[in-house]
Formats: sequence, C-alpha cells, structure tokens
Amino acid sequence: MKGKPGIATDNQGFISNAGVVITDEGIVVVDALGTPSLAHKLLGEIRKISDKPIVKVIVAHYHADHILGLQVYKDLGAEVVAPTGSEKYLNSDVSTNRLEERRVSLFPWVDEDTRLVFPDRYIDKGESFQLGGVTIQLTMVGDAHSDADLMVYVENDRVLYSGDVIFEGRIPYVGSANTKHWLKVLQEMERKELAALVPGHGR
Repeated sequence: MKGKPGIATDNQGFISNAGVVITDEGIVVVDALGTPSLAHKLLGEIRKISDKPIVKVIVAHYHADHILGLQVYKDLGAEVVAPTGSEKYLNSDVSTNRLEERRVSLFPWVDEDTRLVFPDRYIDKGESFQLGGVTIQLTMVGDAHSDADLMVYVENDRVLYSGDVIFEGRIPYVGSANTKHWLKVLQEMERKELAALVPGHGR
C-alpha cells in the first residue's frame, strides 16, 4: 500500500508505504502505516484476496508514520518483530510526545484509543524464516535513518522492502539519523538482482 510522499500530516497521514506477503500458511505485513484507520484500510484490501491469518508484522523501524497502525494487527494476534534499538524510541519522551501530537494533528484518525505497541521480539542480527514456502530474509542495518533499521527481502519474488533507508519523491527525515552510516549502507546495497525495491516513502 503506497502512500503519497509528504509531511506526516498530509493525506490523512497516508505518507508511508507498507507491504504484504501472502502465503499458503499465513500473511506477513511489513510496516503498519501511520494510523489505525490506515491499518484497517490495508486489512480490508488484504481480505479481498486472502482470508489467511496475519501471523507477523515486521517493523522496519520505529517512527510514528510506520507504527501507529500496529494495534490493529496486534489485536488480531500477529507477532510484532522489530530491530534491537527500537526500544530507544519507545522508551523516550519522543514517542509519547509524538503520539500526543498526532492525536491533535491527525484527529480523528489518531485518537485517545491509539496506543504504542511494543515488539513481541527484537532481533539483533540478520535472520531468515520460511512461511508457506516463501523465504523472507531480514537484514539488520543498525542506526541509519533511525535508532534501528532493518530491511525485508522476499526471496521468492526478489522484492526488497527497504524501509526508510530509501525515500523516493521527498527529502528524507534526518532528525535521529546517523548519516555517515546511512550513506555507507546505501553504497553497499546490492540492487542488481532485485525485481522490485519498495522504499519507505514514495514510488
């Protein structure tokens, strides 16, 4: 589901991208969008093509525009997986202050019922798993765009979800970025074998 690049309060908060991997044994969602209403919208689109359970949500990084929809999938029983370091954001005043700000700037799509969802599991190194014959690789990036970033590669389809390591169509947010490491990651990325690359923002 592709958002329109812009500032967080543009387009009813729909400015970031999310991905869906549908397998015979269940569904993996990559990032949860910036409001519960957007997550419900994505869930509705998923249900048009599959009734399989949402078993896992992989969070490429913890920033409000990618996580405030998490509660929708958590309430369905999905496991939430995120990179180690995400707890720095979650345990800071930044996360609670941002949620309070979004309850004003994105009301009614973010309201008093919107909550921060902590991961069920943190990963601190790359790993891969299989679900319904599909192999998904998680690559730890570290503190590039945020305190902790990872990328998701769907091996069968050769599709890479880069998270906010890559922006398209707008200037990246660099408020908590380690730009030196970020540039190194971009320079070292292998893109030749990809069928598609889905950035955190943009086409």
